[in-house]
Amino acid sequence: MNRWLAAACPQSRRACTWLAGLLLAAPVAAGDVVVVDPGGGPGAMLLSQAIAAAADGDTILLRPGDYWEGGGNNVVIEGKGLAILADSDAHGVVTRGLTIRELPAGSTILLRGLTFGEAGSPVGSENRLSFRTSEGSIWVEDCTSNGRAGYGTFVGGVLAVTFPGGPGLAVMSSDAAVFQRCTFAAGNGFDAQPPFFAGSGGHGADVRSSHATFQGCTLTGTDGGHGDSSGLLADGGSGLFVNDLFAGGDEPALVHVQGCALSGGDAGDEAGDDGGHGVAVSFTPSLVTVRDSTMVPGSGGPLGTPGQAEFVTEGAIATWTPPALSVSVPAPLREGDASTFTVVGNPGDLVTLWMAAWPGYIELPGRFGAFVLDPLTLVAPIGLGLLGPGGTLTIPFTLPNLPDPFLDGLAFPIQGVASGIDGTALGGATMLVWLDGSL
Repeated sequence: MNRWLAAACPQSRRACTWLAGLLLAAPVAAGDVVVVDPGGGPGAMLLSQAIAAAADGDTILLRPGDYWEGGGNNVVIEGKGLAILADSDAHGVVTRGLTIRELPAGSTILLRGLTFGEAGSPVGSENRLSFRTSEGSIWVEDCTSNGRAGYGTFVGGVLAVTFPGGPGLAVMSSDAAVFQRCTFAAGNGFDAQPPFFAGSGGHGADVRSSHATFQGCTLTGTDGGHGDSSGLLADGGSGLFVNDLFAGGDEPALVHVQGCALSGGDAGDEAGDDGGHGVAVSFTPSLVTVRDSTMVPGSGGPLGTPGQAEFVTEGAIATWTPPALSVSVPAPLREGDASTFTVVGNPGDLVTLWMAAWPGYIELPGRFGAFVLDPLTLVAPIGLGLLGPGGTLTIPFTLPNLPDPFLDGLAFPIQGVASGIDGTALGGATMLVWLDGSL
């Protein structure tokens, strides 16, 4: 056994085998790493140029800088997969929005440690983070997206129009979307300012004709605007809104929610304004499964209707009892970095970690969710044993050198599985990002 491997492994032969398998899988998921470093200054154009020049499979690493620059329309990524990551000293850096469309099968979009849009700003595209018509894998981890705030404007220089708050996230006609430990907050409804009427709040996440998994996320619908809404209604937005109208997809949505907090916004203060829902499924035969999560409705306005924790006009919301399992590892990490896997779940559950060279997406209803690893590149799992009384397990490790000196970096998805008295359930996932130490 290599000296680094003996030092990095927990004291278990199975753990060592699992990490050794990681090296064997490594060359499959390689790509170039492009560093964007504006030196703390303006970086929006540099990021846009890097995205345009990057090839499918490349990684873009953001150093500290101003990638918002007062806001603007979304940067578009079309027809290719990329990883865009905030470096360790730039975590949470605010960027302009992203629109990802036509992601081909076999490609992956990875976003980690980023904040899309400045909270409360009415500037930019309606959907600050948008995925549309994607056959490939979408993986978003440790990110925040703030929906565009509602606003009033004149159309044609004459007609006063109020636009509602935008969603924190929009996913349409996408086959495999995974969101881990993210915050999606809609834009607030516009407060009446004559000649503009008050407007509705936005939805935390708007999902249509897609397969999506949310784990450990916060989805917040926002309040309707105050003041005169003139019968147009200033409703509160829902935490999660599933509606297949205008999605362009050919099948209903299937959405899994684990360990999340979902809340609807309060209505405006005019008669007839309605509160937002925790989860709303309407005008679609879609299914939303909710596990170990809170759903809080918003209040209604005068003569309006309060929101509901679960609102369904068609389709279904299924609530499951097994506690959620969370798995995380910091990112990015470089050669030689010491770090830890952190596992949080139900005390007494037996936990297993699985890893693959690529993400995947397989619906497993009997296991309470989706298996988000590629089954063709799986590495033998590692059994971590039973979670103790606190329900938290940390596994220290040290990253070795990359297996090929010509590699800039690799990324591996890892998912946890928990077995307990409620059966075996799929848990959360995390992406291990392994970079060259010189970057």
